[in-house]
Order: sequence, then structure tokens, then C-alpha cells
Amino acid sequence: MIDIESVIREIKALREHATAEEKERLDWHEFHPSSDENCIYGLMTGHCDSIRAKELAEIAGNKKEIHPSGWVYKVSPLEVFIHDYDDFNFEILQYIKGEIDVLPDLSLALGFEDELTD
Repeated sequence: MIDIESVIREIKALREHATAEEKERLDWHEFHPSSDENCIYGLMTGHCDSIRAKELAEIAGNKKEIHPSGWVYKVSPLEVFIHDYDDFNFEILQYIKGEIDVLPDLSLALGFEDELTD
């Protein structure tokens, strides 16, 4: 089970600490959670395993460990959430960009999954 509080903490940290330019790059039409360049960190920084992506994740209290070969082998709670529970991805991007002021109740996404398996 994913820790929603960690996801929310990471989202709020990105909203606070990402630069205006990084936030502007969060384009819903280009967003793809499984892509190195078009995932949330990839869109903001150019690639999910960039030094800046690692810095942003660490500001949020998550470690994105980068293997010497260059690939990321630890993903953040937000990355897991937006990949596995995509019901609120558009709203998450809007919130980080400052386009909306209230983050939806992300725990509802976990409830949607329970309804599908009942």
C-alpha cells in the first residue's frame, strides 16, 4: 500500500521548490509516467535521472539513487502513485504548477481500486 502522506509531501515540495520554468514544462499533453523524459521529473528537468530531478526528490524527503551507469533505481512515492493510480494525475500537475489551490483527496484513488476488485 502506498503512503499517501509521502505522496502529498512530495507534491507540495515540488510546488514550493521547483522553479517557474520547471513547472511551466509540466505539459499534460506530453506527460507519460513511464517515460524517462516525459514523467513528472523528466518533464521538469529534462530527464528523470538528472541531477536536478534527484535534488528535487531529495528536497521532498525522497532519495532518487542514481547508479553510476546513469539509471535511477529507486523511484519516489509520487512516481509510484502517478504510475499506478492515474485518476488524479491532471490535478496533481495543475496543483504543482499553481493552477489550482486545493489538491484533491488522493486517497480516493486507492478507494477506486478497491471498488474494482470487489
